[in-house]
Amino acid sequence: MHKYFVALALTSGLLGAPASLSQQNLSSTPLPQDKSSALPGPSRVFARLENIWTLSHKVLDEMDLKVEMEDRTAGFIRTKPHEFVSGTLAAEELAKVAVLPDPRDGVWVKGRFSLMVETEVVRGAETLVTISTKVEALKREFSGQERWIELKSLGTLERRFLGRLNLKLFGNELESPGKEGFWDKKPQPVPEPKNKPPNLAKPDRDRP
Repeated sequence: MHKYFVALALTSGLLGAPASLSQQNLSSTPLPQDKSSALPGPSRVFARLENIWTLSHKVLDEMDLKVEMEDRTAGFIRTKPHEFVSGTLAAEELAKVAVLPDPRDGVWVKGRFSLMVETEVVRGAETLVTISTKVEALKREFSGQERWIELKSLGTLERRFLGRLNLKLFGNELESPGKEGFWDKKPQPVPEPKNKPPNLAKPDRDRP
């Protein structure tokens, strides 16, 4: 089991007024990673640290994640555990974001995760960003006993956060090979049929 923490490391020299994103030449370059791991590694982001800090909070709000602890001077943010699924769909949705073992003597009934971000100034407007999560599943044993079990993340939630952050910074979202969870999907309107049959006149029942 791995424990993950989200921290935003800040330097005192970069705590001035944030520069306008439109005035910066921004781009991001992912660092080489271990291909054997599905977890996204640190990424070099060409944006000022204060902008990343502000936009990270906006992304957390969009994902309905509440901050449990933060310290801008020390440079870290940690969110509260967020319960994202419960009931009969728990196992299906948990399997999309973490390695889910066979419960054997019970069933998976809930899932939750906490998100954490770590950043480090490389130089100037170049920042190193790392996102990680702690995923947990509630197991209900056949005896009725319940307990939270930490799972190994597949990197789906980390990539989702990075994608949204990238969208706010640069206007394009990072592609994610993982499927969306049902909590991210929006209801789609039912399309009208292209060739609607003509309306037929009702028979006149009073006509002899």
